[in-house]
Amino acid sequence: MTTADTISLRETLLEELRRSSIPLSTAELAQRMPWKVERSHVPCAQLCHLKRLGPGIRIVECHVDWHLVAYRRTTHGYTGVYRHLRSLEGHGLLRRTIRDGRKRVCWTLVEPPGLTASAVDAVILDDDDHADERPDEEPDASTTERVAC
Repeated sequence: MTTADTISLRETLLEELRRSSIPLSTAELAQRMPWKVERSHVPCAQLCHLKRLGPGIRIVECHVDWHLVAYRRTTHGYTGVYRHLRSLEGHGLLRRTIRDGRKRVCWTLVEPPGLTASAVDAVILDDDDHADERPDEEPDASTTERVAC
């Protein structure tokens, strides 16, 4: 993922949470994100000529030797948004909440007073590679709050 992709995705995550009147789960946020488009050096025989592509994969452009392929965003893994949410949480821009008393973690936006746009941009640029170390979404009691949605 390039720096531009990271910035764009994190800005979109923040914007979705800003627009939402309720906290959103990682899965709900992943569904609302634009697909990840990238160049793939796979020949047509292994991609275009398949009877059926897997779910969450679209061929955007076919160039015989290479393709532009779009992948649906997921919660974890290669196209996952969770590590980006954790990074934004680590910088104090997001907070975990529990919705309807369920175990599922939801995210809500934290707008610290006096935070400038350039400070937010600096946080978005910070690519914290350790954000995906906690693969499950167990809420941390010190940073969560219960809300009724």
